[in-house]
Amino acid sequence: DADCLLVLFRSGAAVHLYCGRRYGKQGFRLRLPGAAAHVRAGHQCWGAILEDGRLFTWGSDAGTAQLGREGGVLPTEVPIGRVADMGWSHLHYAAALTVDGRLHLWGGRGSMPPMCIDYGVRFCRLGVSGMHVMAIEANGVDAFGWGSFGDTVFRCRRFSAVDGPVQDVVANSF
Repeated sequence: DADCLLVLFRSGAAVHLYCGRRYGKQGFRLRLPGAAAHVRAGHQCWGAILEDGRLFTWGSDAGTAQLGREGGVLPTEVPIGRVADMGWSHLHYAAALTVDGRLHLWGGRGSMPPMCIDYGVRFCRLGVSGMHVMAIEANGVDAFGWGSFGDTVFRCRRFSAVDGPVQDVVANSF
């Protein structure tokens, strides 16, 4: 593995990927089909959320379970709608929150394709850590978490607000 740095410049039209051991200090430029608003990094895979909300992922063959589509090293769209945020966990899962509050999960050891998580609620914030995904219900009453929670099964858990509405969620990927 090489430590990589993904740089998004203000123009948004291209991202630069610098991977120390594999690509040298110069790095290389990836063209995207539109201007990128945000970039994200996973394990041997990367993503860009374009200004129009489309999500593009790319990565090595080892990261194809995390791409949300058939594998490939070139940026390709994940067809889940307009995306507000996304992230990857160290368990090779990925999560994306669409602008209309739908949460999509994919990846893992079984290479699960993107699936919309529907509990009859919409979500407003997303946090992805090394082993968990957290999303806050749009009305702020509850937070939902997916992860191992001490066992080996990636499952859902609901966290009810005990001290008032949930305002934010922060995830640590270490």
